[in-house]
Amino acid sequence: ADRRLNGDFFAYRVDGELLIKHLDELDGVGVIATAENSSFKPKTKVYSDIEDFEVIGKVVWTGTVL
Repeated sequence: ADRRLNGDFFAYRVDGELLIKHLDELDGVGVIATAENSSFKPKTKVYSDIEDFEVIGKVVWTGTVL
């Protein structure tokens, strides 16, 4: 329902590859994807030609104690 790209984690497909990253919309530019892994420096990629870009959905994590 809510498909705004606001920095949350999203699953998306680009050029046939399935990825999960933080996504933000940049007005007039496209979509910026940021990989976040505490073991590495954050990596960022800008997708300005989003013809082959599909947001699948927002990633939700839930944890429980067994």
